[in-house]
Amino acid sequence: MKNLSIFLIVITCFFACEKEEPVPPIPTMPIYDVPCEVEEYFGSFLQNGECFVENEVRLRVTNTGRSVIIGKSGIIPEALWLIISSEANLKDTLFLETRGFLTRAGNASVFYSYSSGDQSFGTFGISQGTGTKKDFLIIDYFNADTTEMMGRFQCRFNDRSIAEPPVVAPDTMVITEGYFRVKVE
Repeated sequence: MKNLSIFLIVITCFFACEKEEPVPPIPTMPIYDVPCEVEEYFGSFLQNGECFVENEVRLRVTNTGRSVIIGKSGIIPEALWLIISSEANLKDTLFLETRGFLTRAGNASVFYSYSSGDQSFGTFGISQGTGTKKDFLIIDYFNADTTEMMGRFQCRFNDRSIAEPPVVAPDTMVITEGYFRVKVE
């Protein structure tokens, strides 16, 4: 009788302690060591070794993809555009070149523009087929519910097409230590 009681207690404990399904971890936002002073939502990078101080950062979402725009105003506004195809896997490293259309899921497009209204004064880009693994974009955090995205990037532009004057632009442009945190508003 004693053995039967112990057996029933063990069986009861076994079924009472049924394992629960593990809850998937909630993605946490990374903490970046950003070289420039930033706000809650920001776009920051070193442009030829100098801090690029943005006054506008946006995340634009369309049915063909997402665009992160990091810009600053001035006589002629400037902006860095990172364009991500809707086909891209945001968990992959995305390699950067400048493209009119994004055709491969593993790549993203990048360009730096000088424009005012509808008038373009020039761009820096990475010619197709010349991007390297040193020209990349990594999305570290994306939350579709809150539409927040965080990432890091770097690139070396090799295609310069600038209308001088009125734009005063460097001969070459290298962007390092790029970070952003954006949200659709």
